This record gives sequence, structure tokens and C-alpha cells, in this order.
Amino acid sequence: MSLLTFTNTGNTSGLMMRVERAVAELDPLVAEALVKVGDQMLQALHDDAPMGTGRTGGHLADSFYTHNEDLSLLVFTQQPEKYLFVTKGTKTPIRPVHARMLHSPELPHPMHWVRGQNANDFAQRVFDQTTQYMEEFLIPMGHQIALIIEGG
Repeated sequence: MSLLTFTNTGNTSGLMMRVERAVAELDPLVAEALVKVGDQMLQALHDDAPMGTGRTGGHLADSFYTHNEDLSLLVFTQQPEKYLFVTKGTKTPIRPVHARMLHSPELPHPMHWVRGQNANDFAQRVFDQTTQYMEEFLIPMGHQIALIIEGG
């Protein structure tokens, strides 16, 4: 008496064809999942980015974009300096280098110095959620692959 019995029913070639079909469909499914994850990440970055006056180059929230390449998702910003100032913060005080005073339309009058800003690493919070975004698309993709292998 055995606990487990394997029987060859002659369906090995059919199973191999279904596995090959599943492998062929894997890249397009992953690419589609990456596009959806990228869209979610862009929306989250836009929603979580601080909204200042957006004078130089527009709002940081509107500067993010993605690029899919070889089944990888790359996230970029069109404003890398502003991104670093926001996520890493700036020193305090900020003093002018080439002038005697700082002037900006937001300031009531020219200033000898202004306070820096604290770091706000909003992007890291979004990137930490990437696993959650991927799971939302990878689990259904796994079910699709399983259906193909099962003969669906």
C-alpha cells in the first residue's frame, strides 16, 4: 500500500505545450502589469508630493514619468534638483552667494537669509508600497498562467 501513486496517462506532450504557451504569454502579462503599476506609482507620487508655488519648472508633483524597458519599470523626474531639495531638505539658513539679499515674489521684501526646509521623503513612502501595487497585478497574472497550464 502506497501513500501516493503516480500514473502516466500519456498527457505529457499536452502539458508541455500548455507550459510553452504559458511561458510565451508571460512577458506580455508582466509588461501589462508594469504599465499598470507605473500608472499607480505616478498617481501616488503626484498625490503625495508637496505642492509649493511651483515657480521654477512647475510643480514637482507634475514632473514624474515612467519608462518601461526590458520588463523593468524606471521612474524619473524632470526636476531632479527640486526633488533632492524636497526629499533631502536644505540647510538653514540659506544665504545668497552672489548678491547681498534674496528676493522672491513670495517674500514681503528682500531678505538677508531664509530658513531651509526639512526633508520630506514622500517618494520613499510611495516606493515602499510598490510591493503592494505589484501584488495587485501579479496574483491575477499567476491565476491566468495556472489556467493556461491546466488547459484553459
